[in-house]
Amino acid sequence: MNWQSVRIVAAILVTSLLAACGDLGDAQAYLDAGSDLQEQGKLDESLLHYDKAIGLDAELTLAYFKRGALYETRREFEKALEDYNETIRLDPQLAEAYFYRARTKALQGQDIEAKQDVDRAVELGLDRAALEADIERIKSRR
Repeated sequence: MNWQSVRIVAAILVTSLLAACGDLGDAQAYLDAGSDLQEQGKLDESLLHYDKAIGLDAELTLAYFKRGALYETRREFEKALEDYNETIRLDPQLAEAYFYRARTKALQGQDIEAKQDVDRAVELGLDRAALEADIERIKSRR
């Protein structure tokens, strides 16, 4: 291989890497916009942004987590659980993901499974009393 070929291959690799980084930056921008829209109560628009963020970066943990919370708000519990499960798969040390999954399970009446997730969230550093109080509030409203 001559130097000209090496330079061309190197240029192609650099261009590919930069394009990939651009997609990741775009994914973060969609995630941020989705979060802002969710805070404004624009859930349908927010969902579209989370979907786009995940489409650009399938390992963007926070996008799954936030989309799961959105689905929970919309009472689409199975979709919420899918996203919390993916969040935990991507980051098994994220205590909040276990707690939010526990909330969704409690909303569905899956109290034993919810307790297991609360226990795991506590192992990872969250306060048991606060988590259990929140779960009890959820159970009293279902």
